[in-house]
Amino acid sequence: QTIEYGALIDEPFVHKNEFALEGWFAYDGEEEFEWIFDTMTVDQDWDLYAKWIPLYDVFFFADGILFDQANGIQQGYPVAYDPGIPTKTGHTFSHWTADDGYETFEIDLMFTPLTAAMVHSENDIDLTAHFTRNTYTVTFDSDGGTSYDPFTREYESLIVNPGNPSKTGHTFDGWFTDPGTWED
Repeated sequence: QTIEYGALIDEPFVHKNEFALEGWFAYDGEEEFEWIFDTMTVDQDWDLYAKWIPLYDVFFFADGILFDQANGIQQGYPVAYDPGIPTKTGHTFSHWTADDGYETFEIDLMFTPLTAAMVHSENDIDLTAHFTRNTYTVTFDSDGGTSYDPFTREYESLIVNPGNPSKTGHTFDGWFTDPGTWED
C-alpha cells in the first residue's frame, strides 16, 4: 500500500483461525517495536508484520465427564471464565487443576495465566475438578438408654456399631435411621 509521507496508516483487518492478533510490528534496524496506528506516521518505507497469539480451547472435566468448555482463551492470560460449580454426591467442589506434562498444579481461573506447557494437544487445555469428601456427624439416640458420644464420618465410610445400649425394662431391637421405628 502506498502512503504519503507524514500520513497515518489505516490498520488492516486480518483474521487467523485459532489465533488472536497481538499487534502489528516493525523493525527499525536496531529493535522491533509495535506500530501504533493512531499516532505513528509514515516517515520512510516500512514492512509491518502481524504477531499472533495462540487461542486455546479449555475443557472442564468433573469425574472424567466434560462439564463445560471455554473457547478462544489467549496464552499468557487467565481463563477468566466461570464454568459454574460442578457437583458430586457427598462431596464439595474444591478447585481446578491443570497438568503441564510434568506436574499437576492448582489453577485459579481468574488469575493463573495459561501457558503453552498446559496444552495437551493442538490448542486444547484440560482442567480437572477436584472434590473433598463431605463429613457428617453421626449421633446414636438410645431413647433414654446408654448414652454415646456423636462422631464424624466421611461420605460413604462405614459407621461402626457402638454396641447395644441398655435401658431398664427394654430389649434392644437395633439401630434405625427413622425415629418413629421404635415403640414403647
